[in-house]
Amino acid sequence: LYISKYDLRSSVFHLFRFGLVSGGIFLVLGSIFYSLYGFEFVYETYLYHFVRRDNRHNFSVYFYDLYLKYGEEAGSLTGFLAFVPQLVVQLSISYALHRDLPFCILIQTLALVAFNKVCTSQYFLWYVSLFPIVLPTISLTLKRGIVLLLLWIIGQANWLFWAYKLEFLGENTFFNVWASSIVFFVINVFIILQLVFSHQEKRNFKFE
Repeated sequence: LYISKYDLRSSVFHLFRFGLVSGGIFLVLGSIFYSLYGFEFVYETYLYHFVRRDNRHNFSVYFYDLYLKYGEEAGSLTGFLAFVPQLVVQLSISYALHRDLPFCILIQTLALVAFNKVCTSQYFLWYVSLFPIVLPTISLTLKRGIVLLLLWIIGQANWLFWAYKLEFLGENTFFNVWASSIVFFVINVFIILQLVFSHQEKRNFKFE
């Protein structure tokens, strides 16, 4: 795809206008609700996620550490530091894949869920719903795609097996659940890499 310098300036203008409008709406709505609810709105909407600690078992690799440190100051530190690798990964993906926005959003969402300090099954819907949009840009064979899907399902099934024994049978399987979370995390990272390696960039720009 070839675009002239004029088209480039036009694209930059539209990008700037989009940022100005979306940012303006964000600030206006934020100001309205801040005037109604004060700091409570800011904390519950944004700041809470930086200090949130979930001591119940979930798919996150951080859950066991947060469970052991629940109620301690060290637990808050762990919860906050969990954002560091997540931020680095998100910035790296944005830089590397920004030319194909739908695919970039898919990989960002996959990474967001995998690296999050809290991860439950409903989070998977965030990225599953994006796959139909990007499938035409992925060159995976049907066999490889099925293998990746089976890995994803087996990773969940393994975790759910130990979580069932913990939650419904009352057995002490916390360590097994955590180990299963690590396995599931590795599977998710492997799937992300396979998708990136098989991606056929939809838009390639050459400036005149």
